[in-house]
Amino acid sequence: MSGTGSLTNNSALNINISLSLPSTLAFVNNSTINIGALETLTINGNGTWNSGTISGPGIFAVGATGTLTLATGSTKFFTADISNAGTIDWQDGIFRFEDFKTVTNSGTFLLSGNTSFQHGIPGAGIFTNNGTVTKTSSGNTDLDVITVNNNGTFNCNAGTISNNNDIFNNNPGSFIKGTATFDNINAFVNDGTIAPGNSPGILTINGQQPFSANSTLQIEMLDGSGPGTGHDQLQRNGNLTLAGNITVTADPGVPNGTYTIIDLTSGDISGTFDSETLPPGYTLDIDLTNDEVKVTKAPLVSLSTHYFRSIVTGNWNDPGTWESSPVSDFSSGIINPATLAPDDLSSGITIWNTHNVTVTMPVTADQIVVDAGSTLTQTNNLTLANGAGDDLTVNGTMDWQGGILSGSGLAKINGTLTWGSGELAADLVTTASAVTTKSVRSQITAGSVSNGGAFTWTSGDINFYNATSFTNTATGTFTITGNNNFQQISGTPSFTNAGT
Repeated sequence: MSGTGSLTNNSALNINISLSLPSTLAFVNNSTINIGALETLTINGNGTWNSGTISGPGIFAVGATGTLTLATGSTKFFTADISNAGTIDWQDGIFRFEDFKTVTNSGTFLLSGNTSFQHGIPGAGIFTNNGTVTKTSSGNTDLDVITVNNNGTFNCNAGTISNNNDIFNNNPGSFIKGTATFDNINAFVNDGTIAPGNSPGILTINGQQPFSANSTLQIEMLDGSGPGTGHDQLQRNGNLTLAGNITVTADPGVPNGTYTIIDLTSGDISGTFDSETLPPGYTLDIDLTNDEVKVTKAPLVSLSTHYFRSIVTGNWNDPGTWESSPVSDFSSGIINPATLAPDDLSSGITIWNTHNVTVTMPVTADQIVVDAGSTLTQTNNLTLANGAGDDLTVNGTMDWQGGILSGSGLAKINGTLTWGSGELAADLVTTASAVTTKSVRSQITAGSVSNGGAFTWTSGDINFYNATSFTNTATGTFTITGNNNFQQISGTPSFTNAGT
């Protein structure tokens, strides 16, 4: 069929072939349409169903470009399967199943009037939503069918949707959203997501318990203006059993404070969520006294087990020198500046971005990396704990002006070491790429030196204690430019040269 204008059925229209009405043709039904077996009548333009019956055994379809308006208060009877890939705007009139048929929505289904699904015979009626159902009318819409299968999204943005059916299945991957009321009078099986609001808002779900072990409650935090505007909230009139997962997402601008995300007007809360997914700095509180569930945003604090990296040049013990994160790539949970300085419990410590970090007070640390172009300056004691891997790796510069470098950990120099009056009581390795300059009198009281790079001794004696050792390896070059002395103070120290 082709052409423009309108096609109005006021009597009986028998469809014995599959018929697709063009988008240029308006269609109005005021009476009876009979669609033959294996046949489909498809509306691709604007259609209006004012009254009458659409019967099968064929299919009545709304195409992707089509819009079908259910108008007037007359009951719309059907004994055909109805399929929607476009838009159905249900404004008025009861939608009545007269056979064991299915309404399948894969497009947009608007509940813009206060009416109801009904089934004329017991056990009839399945409504399957694979698209979006949105209620905009302020009154009640009653889904009085045997089964509702939601595989898409139900938006209840006004009034009440009453699920007066045998069972409502909110299936995995599906959503129930909105700012009005869902009233689950009969069985409700939720394996999907309940997401109050429309960025954000308050949704009320009454009747049957809304949560299961497989369900998710999704809460959005936008700002501090309160429930409905600043954050989502789920309300309920009756007992509530918590279960499943709760996921909270938050805008960075949400101020610190406590926010009620579930509020009961009557009844009691029991149970708990099986899992929680919260933003950094947020905690969940189930308040059994007031029958509320709350989230609290507190100021973020660094943990000693975090990863740390420098953000400015400064002193090691000043938290403002650092930022921290629970993950090594700093992709999330960054606390800038940190609220404490790193130590030997930290998962990793990096001096980077040309910063110069100075040890001015005693520090115990592990997993330290000095990036190329950056500097670690030591003027006080630095103790290296022996964790996994190298405990101090210098790819940039270490300016060792004083203090003791000690501990059971290993210091590895790949870059530049300037060794002043510092005392060595740990194992120090300089690799083939390292350049070391030694000046000012110092001492080795424990541990060892293994030089594999270019080591220049300009001035100052080196005093040896205990069973310490200095080895110039096969790749090492040891150059003495001053009148300097190795001095054995105690024990049985040794010097071994395998290089130059």
